[in-house]
Amino acid sequence: MVFIDFGIAQGFVDPSKGCHREEAEAGAVVGTPSYVSLAVHNGTIPARRDDVEAVGLVLLCMLGRGSLPWSNATSEAECKALKNSTDIRALASR
Repeated sequence: MVFIDFGIAQGFVDPSKGCHREEAEAGAVVGTPSYVSLAVHNGTIPARRDDVEAVGLVLLCMLGRGSLPWSNATSEAECKALKNSTDIRALASR
């Protein structure tokens, strides 16, 4: 059984305008740095798309060796840099 928490996510579409919300600054990263999306690392407000990316990272971790290349990062900045330099497609095909 899998549980996914969408508690801090906001809608991706602005219902009053009928279009995608504009990116906005969110502040500090909320969540486990190893599993948050790059958009969240870059300071955007978390949305459903970021939760989908996080689930993908969890699955990669579970299907791989139990860790990701940035799992041992000692800071959020190091984790972000390692994610930016990793080819996810190559990681998924291992």
